[in-house]
Amino acid sequence: MRKWLVTVAAASLAAAACPLPTVAAEYLFGPQDKVRLKVYEWRASRDVIFEWTALNDSFVVGADGTLFLPFVGQIRAQGTAPGDLARAIGDRLMQHMGLGRQPDVAVEIVQYRPFYIVGYVTQPGEFPYRPGLTVLQALGIAGGLRTREEDMSRLEREVIVGQGDVGLLALSNVSLLARKARLESELAGSDDIAFPAQLKDRASNEKVAVAMEQERKIFAVRKDAMATQLRALRELKDFLEKELTSLGQQMAFHDQQIELIQKELAGVSALVQKGLAVAPRELSLRG
Repeated sequence: MRKWLVTVAAASLAAAACPLPTVAAEYLFGPQDKVRLKVYEWRASRDVIFEWTALNDSFVVGADGTLFLPFVGQIRAQGTAPGDLARAIGDRLMQHMGLGRQPDVAVEIVQYRPFYIVGYVTQPGEFPYRPGLTVLQALGIAGGLRTREEDMSRLEREVIVGQGDVGLLALSNVSLLARKARLESELAGSDDIAFPAQLKDRASNEKVAVAMEQERKIFAVRKDAMATQLRALRELKDFLEKELTSLGQQMAFHDQQIELIQKELAGVSALVQKGLAVAPRELSLRG
């Protein structure tokens, strides 16, 4: 269980601007994380996208690090990334429900598990985690250092809090720029994301690189899903065209039968009028 406990003292200020040591390039689930699932299945035979409503809901990772889901049962979540968990859920659904292929599963983090701050801060306690959180930002969330128990002036404390806010805003700006680039590339039907120069020039920065890589993964997944849907639609179109051709051939055959019967009826009617054939034969042909 990856809960963070940050103890603040005067000696910790030298490392305050560094990221917390447990921050990874990719977030891994743990107890108390709240996730939202979105599960859909393309059914080509009916030309519909089926929604697994029983699974499209929010779930919390239990104290044992597992999720208990309808149709899936108990599945391990602790220590896995969102993409890995989505694939594991898709595999389990395909096995348990006898599906021919995996349904499309998306795992979204609704609420991160908390971290804890103790020591000489204004408001020690439990706080919600944010991706990319640093010790400096955690100090700002806890209200900064206490006034009477540190030698720092009010201005210095405000600088620390301000730097934490600026760091969060900068990270949010990077994420929004990367997302905008992905959406514009999807709209243009591009094969890859055209990131702006202000992100490319900072690609050596770890946070910028992580944001760009995450958007690339999302772009690839969405592109594959669209390709799968288009392929299914083409297969459905081919099937319907073949069925239409078969029905046309059947109609032509029936038209030939009707024409033959009409000719035979005309001949029998002429014979009945001359008394050379019996009326029941004519009636049977008219029936």
